[in-house]
Amino acid sequence: MGRRGQPGDLRAILGALSAAERAAFLTLARRVGVPLGCWPSIDPLRQLLELAAWVSRVEMLVASGRFTRERAILAAAEELGVSSDALTRRLGRWLAVARMSDNSAGLS
Repeated sequence: MGRRGQPGDLRAILGALSAAERAAFLTLARRVGVPLGCWPSIDPLRQLLELAAWVSRVEMLVASGRFTRERAILAAAEELGVSSDALTRRLGRWLAVARMSDNSAGLS
């Protein structure tokens, strides 16, 4: 089993999500009975929220016109207290799996 990463800045991670993203997460967490304060200790939830927050911050920083995409990737990770290298690898792995999938779930 892989090494568990340390959670980043939890307030910054939740704060980087849109209101709709936070509401969707809270709804799903309640639906499956996950106590809301426990998500950082559940690796799949933590990883998904870290990645969603990072992508959101990168997009916002680039849209501001003050950052290139490359600088935004690093700055967003730093703001969230997570490793840009780890997030980049995670996203790459997830996208590789998605490309190999037959998309039979019909969630596109």
